[in-house]
Amino acid sequence: SPEEHDASAGWGTSLWTRNTWQKVFAVQKIVSWGYDVILSDLDVVWWRDPSIIFDKHPQADMFFSHDGVATSNTEEDAAVSLLEKGASIHNFINTGMYMVRSTGASRAFMRRWAARYPHFDGHDQNGIYDLIKSGPEGEKHPEDPAILRSANNTLYHAVLPTYVFANGHSYFVSKLHSLLNADIPFGMHATWTYENAAGKRSRLREVKAWHDPHEY
Repeated sequence: SPEEHDASAGWGTSLWTRNTWQKVFAVQKIVSWGYDVILSDLDVVWWRDPSIIFDKHPQADMFFSHDGVATSNTEEDAAVSLLEKGASIHNFINTGMYMVRSTGASRAFMRRWAARYPHFDGHDQNGIYDLIKSGPEGEKHPEDPAILRSANNTLYHAVLPTYVFANGHSYFVSKLHSLLNADIPFGMHATWTYENAAGKRSRLREVKAWHDPHEY
């Protein structure tokens, strides 16, 4: 309708909601071709190659950043870039920064996630919560206890610690990586930042993570 064409694509609008599912369809297709995928929203900044931590944990089908503002990891854990030790199927994972390794389990999971769109009133992130939390709390992987079974025991997933795969609060406000004396984060997703795009742009400029001309 004309109203839909004129609608804002701001957070929470129907147009924004539909666009979040387009990411799921794209990733599902690419993973089905046998490729691993790192999904990165437009408001994500990368400082280091994240494949370093993915390669350390080959048993995981998927890796998710999350919306939490705390970690169960210690300063000693931060020194060796461990996964989140407090990982649970109840973590509020964020679909703006995640990695899918093309495995039989992840390909089946992505198909189930994409198939929820016609029957789901909400954005892609709400859709994945239900899938991850279906069934009981899964057992840890026998070779890597930071990886857990989820999605009714059909998937092995890991949660990325919020001090090195940061969100706007843990990076801009609490500076969790500094509190744990961790290395510079691999990436940061500018969530939890007020004033929409203008606020994100201002915050990114404060930490010199926005590309500006030299004159600026």
